[in-house]
Amino acid sequence: MPDASVLGAVKALGGERRRRVLCAWLFAAASVADPVWAAADPDWLRNWNLAFIQRPEAPSSIGRIAAEEEPGVPMLIVGTILTPAGEPAGNVLVHAYHRDRDGFEFGYRDAELATWRLQGWAKTDELGRFWFRTIRPAADHLGREGAHVHFTVVSDTYGRQWAPTRFIESGEFDLTVDIELKEDADF
Repeated sequence: MPDASVLGAVKALGGERRRRVLCAWLFAAASVADPVWAAADPDWLRNWNLAFIQRPEAPSSIGRIAAEEEPGVPMLIVGTILTPAGEPAGNVLVHAYHRDRDGFEFGYRDAELATWRLQGWAKTDELGRFWFRTIRPAADHLGREGAHVHFTVVSDTYGRQWAPTRFIESGEFDLTVDIELKEDADF
């Protein structure tokens, strides 16, 4: 059963969104026996499912992670997704998230939100390209990890997959990301 924060978010959703939520819960419940699902961290999976439910109805190839008014240094992410055969993968949904300029993912002291605060969605064009406008994230506020961006992709053909995390080098303010899909879904 979902926790209270997720239930509260569902109650606030309209008819079509609420239908999606219920379908996602049914799908997740039916998939519990699958060992791939068992490998996902339950908190991460809850956050991802909530983000998936709240995604835009029709994302374009140009997405936004951080709002224009978000404090921080602007950054552009330019990405390409390829099929396992090396061909451009069009019509692939891309989810990306990262920390804010102070190193928090969920708001101040990482305790304010049910899912990632700075996250966005895009859908690849026919050449497998996508873009995100955002800010340069900071390293983890506890000093555990350097600045980075997480990517997850959803393909009608290859399923949902974790893409490699892209760490940001010192002095790097625009990112290029190349993702090659695997034959099978990760979760």
